[in-house]
Amino acid sequence: EIKGDNNPHRSVTLTLEFYHKNGSTRWLETIVSGIRNDQGVLTGFYGVSRDVTERRQAEEALRTSEEKYRTILENITEGYFESNTQGHFSFVNDAACAMTGYGREQLLKIHYREFTTPETKKRMEVAYRRVFQTGLPINLDDYEIVRQDGSIRTHQLSISLMKDAAGNKTGFRSVARDITEKKKAEEELRRSEQRIRALFENMPVPTLVWKGDQNKLILTEFNEAALQYTNGKIIEKAGKTPEEAFANTQHIAFDMHQCFALRSNIEKSFWFNDGGAHENKYVTIKYAFAPPDNVIMHIIDTTAQKRAEENLKYISVHDALTGLYNRFYSDAEITRISASRLRPVSFIVIDLNDLKMVNDRKGHAAGDLYIKNTAALLKQTFRPEDMIARVGGDEFIVMLPLVDENTCIQALERLKDNLARFNLDADQPISMAIGFATTHTGDNVNAVIAEADSMMYEEKARMKTALKTMAGG
Repeated sequence: EIKGDNNPHRSVTLTLEFYHKNGSTRWLETIVSGIRNDQGVLTGFYGVSRDVTERRQAEEALRTSEEKYRTILENITEGYFESNTQGHFSFVNDAACAMTGYGREQLLKIHYREFTTPETKKRMEVAYRRVFQTGLPINLDDYEIVRQDGSIRTHQLSISLMKDAAGNKTGFRSVARDITEKKKAEEELRRSEQRIRALFENMPVPTLVWKGDQNKLILTEFNEAALQYTNGKIIEKAGKTPEEAFANTQHIAFDMHQCFALRSNIEKSFWFNDGGAHENKYVTIKYAFAPPDNVIMHIIDTTAQKRAEENLKYISVHDALTGLYNRFYSDAEITRISASRLRPVSFIVIDLNDLKMVNDRKGHAAGDLYIKNTAALLKQTFRPEDMIARVGGDEFIVMLPLVDENTCIQALERLKDNLARFNLDADQPISMAIGFATTHTGDNVNAVIAEADSMMYEEKARMKTALKTMAGG
């Protein structure tokens, strides 16, 4: 590298690279001058050299740093702007051009105020003034720029002060990020949360939200339906664990922890009482895991439906007048006993006397009372595990599981004693014909019942004969 010209009468400055004996590379700056005799004839040269390796390295490092700096600025997605203290741009990167819609040359000729909304212009003037006065960087959120095509975008801006080597304030550098889509997403999320909140508050189903906290679940939210369903008691349970909130129903806490641990939905139905004075309620509770750490609990009160189902089931197997089992249930139980190995089983067949006479003389209400008094007498006599059924207008059957002949006879004696006591003070004494039989292993159940039925009719015939004899005498 030669600095100067080729005039032989002048000195020449050379920058030369050479290798040091230790193997390193060094740079020398040499000034070469000619040596002339008295006649001015060039007879030789002399040179003065100095080591400029460090300066050369510093210059190279600076050049590399500037290239790296420019490369980074040109490739970042954020817009980068440098401006003087009056706000005119001196440098912008490609992202800044893309953000504003202006070309580089256009941006370098305009002021930042030329592509901002009036509101943003005021905010930026205040921000630049504060940065200049304090020397501290500042961030601007949600400021708007007007692109060259007239569209408005929302940006975030970071402004810092630039100084020269002497510490003089020379301008500003700004980094901008387009957050328009982010703001739209946040706004949509906000509206969505508002919609969800409105749905939550207006949902007719009592709903509770439990937040997972280490190994605990804490009640954090509940809707208006839950407030009404519990008559305001749910307020007392806010901030408590399910173990505390449902101390009398611990399986609720277990199901809730299962839902949280398995990240899956659980549904359970059961009779429930919260420990208050209210009657039991039949509820279906649905537990749903809601990421990242919530369990949503829906309480669906189906008490009326459950009671209707139970009432329908009761009606389907019970006699409406007496509350005893009906023929449908009786036949089903006899079929079940026939197929089982349960033995012995005794059967008592009963037929009321004089029901038609009571109906004819005193009316059907009296006849109904006659039947109901008989049912009450049978309930008084037999065990809870014995099946007592009204299988016809004046016909009853009693099935006694694991009762043999002797025990069955004892039960019949008890029935007769109860009947005698009832008839002592009854306006309408009860009269009945009774037959019984016991089935053992290998017996045909229906045949045994027919045997008891036959015995009952024989007794009924004897009672009629005896009554006629008494009447004739």
